[in-house]
Amino acid sequence: MNGKNHKLTEPLAKLRAELNTPASIAALNELEKAITAYEEQFNLQNARVIHAERLSSLAEMATGVAHELNQPFNVILMAAQMVRMWIKRGKEIDFGRLDRLMEDIEVSVRRGSKIITHMRQFSSGSSYQNLPLDLNKPITEIFDLLSQQLKAEDVTVEFDLGEDLPPIKADNYQIQQIFFQLISNARDALNEKAAATDKSFVKKLVVKTEVDENLRVVASIFDNGSGILESNIKKIFDPFFTTKEVGKGKGLGLAIIYGLVKDFNGTIEAESELGVGTKFILRFSPA
Repeated sequence: MNGKNHKLTEPLAKLRAELNTPASIAALNELEKAITAYEEQFNLQNARVIHAERLSSLAEMATGVAHELNQPFNVILMAAQMVRMWIKRGKEIDFGRLDRLMEDIEVSVRRGSKIITHMRQFSSGSSYQNLPLDLNKPITEIFDLLSQQLKAEDVTVEFDLGEDLPPIKADNYQIQQIFFQLISNARDALNEKAAATDKSFVKKLVVKTEVDENLRVVASIFDNGSGILESNIKKIFDPFFTTKEVGKGKGLGLAIIYGLVKDFNGTIEAESELGVGTKFILRFSPA
């Protein structure tokens, strides 16, 4: 999605080598300038779309973050209430217990600060860096951020993360955006199936990372939700294609994911069976 369009620039380079008149060379120069201007404008608009989608993700993430922040805040509140009760009743302070309460408060403050910092960095559109990255890191971070929300929705998450994965070259927060969108889609499918089945249905997400036989780093996320029609599988990465009701989906999420994965020298594909579930498989070349 970013960078030069080699499908345009490479033929022009070959054409330049064959031209031998000043007029034709001047015309080619103008054409190359127009192509460069178009690419710059395209990349600018693309960056804006990605950032807008990230802000949309943040709005959707707000409920989960509220759950996450509620836990450390409750710990701090309970510790403060306990100390006030000791003071009001004139009780002798147990300094060992007080130290444990202070430790709980410190851990909770650090947890809350980590969540807020994570959200701020996730929303930033100005600090993307493609650096060697352990794919497990952004995956565990985004699930950590959403853990309370998934728990509140009775979604069971199973992890099978490979150890000592070769690093890939990617941006940590854009990889998080990719998996946030996949988690969001999976939740929708799980809730749709749950609404159409009895209460015995167990909503499940399975996340796996490994190295394949071609030494590529592979990540997959499977949900046992409603699944996707076979006729729609080839369309799901097309811009503006959506299976959701009008007003509930712009059809940009998976299209943006497809572009980001491609930017990181990777591929993404989907396998699905209606009524059984959906699996997304991402493959990246090592850095």
